[in-house]
Amino acid sequence: MPKGRFAAVLLAAAMLCACAKRGVPFPAQSGPDPAPAHSEASAFEEPAPEEPAPEEPAPEEPAPEEPAPGGPAPEEPAPEEPVPEGSPSEAAPQFAGEEDLVRELLADTNAARETQGVSALRLNDELCAAARLRAQEAAALWSHDRPDGSVWYTVLQEGGISYAEAGENLFCANVRSAHLAVEHWMASPAHRENLLRESFTEVGFGVFEGGDGYWYYTQIFRTP
Repeated sequence: MPKGRFAAVLLAAAMLCACAKRGVPFPAQSGPDPAPAHSEASAFEEPAPEEPAPEEPAPEEPAPEEPAPGGPAPEEPAPEEPVPEGSPSEAAPQFAGEEDLVRELLADTNAARETQGVSALRLNDELCAAARLRAQEAAALWSHDRPDGSVWYTVLQEGGISYAEAGENLFCANVRSAHLAVEHWMASPAHRENLLRESFTEVGFGVFEGGDGYWYYTQIFRTP
């Protein structure tokens, strides 16, 4: 955390219980007073053991087509524009149905806020791009720090996203379920504080399926 940026830092511990009543604790931090302020929390669901799925044979690659004699030479694909390493634009949609899952996360989040008399959050595409990248990074390093050692909110700065206040919630489970993610966030005091904070007006969601079989969920809040 940069020096001189915050007047106070509150350290707490957040633990969520999975459906099997087992969980892994993760420290939560918040800095509600100064501007810009940041808050974060994370949760991990311990899965029941699963039987490995049978491996399917890889499909055979089709043989390349030979051009007809005297025909035009095949066109070379246009070179792709390079994307700066580590920028939120790298986090493209990863799976079919991602947009529907994001809509479900938004609906469940706003439903929880409505029950507490808190105004609904607006979905922000730039925050979604940042959240997708953070979900990928969480699969590589389960932390609010990024794999390069920087703090999580540098993803907003890299994307040119300004803010007066920002927060991040993380969740990890071996199933893909918007309802389960929001249910766990609401069951944890640290996550719940972020999700119901009245000063937040915008939100973005990112979901990534890691190579370990887990789904990583990121929820990023912003006050412009």
